Amino acid sequence: MNRLLGRLINSRSVVSGALLYIVMRWFDRLAGVISTIVLARLLTPGDFGIVAIATIVLGLASVMLDFGINVAVVQLRDLDRDDIDTAWTLRLLQNVVIGTILMAAAGFVAERYHDARLSPVLIVLAFTYYLDGLTGMAPVVFQKRRQYAREVAYFMGKRAGGLVITIVLALWLRNYWALVMGTVLTNVLGLVLSFSMHPVAPRLTLTRWRRFVGASLWLSLHSVAGYASQQLDKLVVGGRDGTAMLGAYSLADQISAMPTSELLAPMSRALLPAMAAVQDDLSRLRSIFLSALGIQATLALPAAVGLALVSRDVVAVMLGASWDAAAPIMSALALAYGVNALTHSSIYLFNSLGRYRTLALLRCSVVLVLALLVLVIFPSSTAVAIAWCRASVAAMTIGVVTWLALRNLPSLRVADMAREVARPTSAALAMAVAVVSIEAVTPDFTSWTRLSLTVSGGALAYTACLAALWHFQGRPEGAERWALDKFRAAMRAAGSA
Repeated sequence: MNRLLGRLINSRSVVSGALLYIVMRWFDRLAGVISTIVLARLLTPGDFGIVAIATIVLGLASVMLDFGINVAVVQLRDLDRDDIDTAWTLRLLQNVVIGTILMAAAGFVAERYHDARLSPVLIVLAFTYYLDGLTGMAPVVFQKRRQYAREVAYFMGKRAGGLVITIVLALWLRNYWALVMGTVLTNVLGLVLSFSMHPVAPRLTLTRWRRFVGASLWLSLHSVAGYASQQLDKLVVGGRDGTAMLGAYSLADQISAMPTSELLAPMSRALLPAMAAVQDDLSRLRSIFLSALGIQATLALPAAVGLALVSRDVVAVMLGASWDAAAPIMSALALAYGVNALTHSSIYLFNSLGRYRTLALLRCSVVLVLALLVLVIFPSSTAVAIAWCRASVAAMTIGVVTWLALRNLPSLRVADMAREVARPTSAALAMAVAVVSIEAVTPDFTSWTRLSLTVSGGALAYTACLAALWHFQGRPEGAERWALDKFRAAMRAAGSA
């Protein structure tokens, strides 16, 4: 076992890197869950709302001025000391500009959201950009050199330290400043870790700036479009309903994304290179696409539908009574993420075929439709209504994405795609009936007890229905056979160990 672990840590293979990234991602999410549960009971929705508005403003400034320096460093084939120093200098200048603009705009943002507390919060958080700019290039260099274990150790160390710092501050301060100062001190920790793990002092130089400008402009444009599609609803909620409701909305969004994103993340990492490798073989590309669609539907649909149905008890158990407003929002957003998961295989298909313009137009269309719904058609919509607007846009997107997939992969048929999602959709409906039935007979149970019964009963109903449908259809190739093969392989590996 120790030998296997040593090989994994020292390996530079893509497979080993993927395994370590999965460990890092799950560790990050576990830390996020712990942080959410603890901080939600120490702080109020208003506290989270203040920081949520500031974070959105910070993120908007960041993506508009982010030239993707780190990504460019990883993508460059040959890299020397001057390249790394130039990249560090460009990133430092970029972050100084972002931090300065945010400090100057702090008063305007506070006035726009009618909350004077935002001004000092933004000024302090803007300081984190200076810290990030000073941080060395250690994590990027580790990624470039495929030193996966060191990169993962850096991020996990920073994440764990930041979690402890923020919780200690929350126990002490009991207000939103715990989140603000936790963010600042986490960046200080990142600065220290960077230079301790890669003790090479960077130098101010712009000698290689031309190597970064071309790619960086395209990366910046892509970042702006992506951020706009993720934050528009939160900006509207914050401006319309205040910081407390935005806090509930932001936390509901964070929890709603967890089931589908964590179940699909390991698969998504491998899907793009697999598709890109066979982009000229349309038959194999079609096979990979359909298999991915089936697996994604099998994993995402029960997670999304289940969370939507039990959101009330999830909020009560995880967050406490002061967060009741998050429950109906979570139901809508969980379904939105579940529906979006059905488009992942198509998105990776477009990427593998180099259809970047298609992806950009699709993302811009999503932002435009959502903006029309929440700003024009329903100008006085509540936070819950905005969440359902987002779910509706996700549902409409499926039709557009399906049409685009059929155009870009001529051998593909609607019947092929429908066949892959039919069994998990039917099983998810059976699970929903089971969950609703259990809730109907347990109205007086505690939230803990009812949640345990609905989760276990729903999982049993979904698995049984899915297995029965697969068996009656002759055990065809698909997500079920893939899962069975993986289970058998794991059992053989455990037996040989």
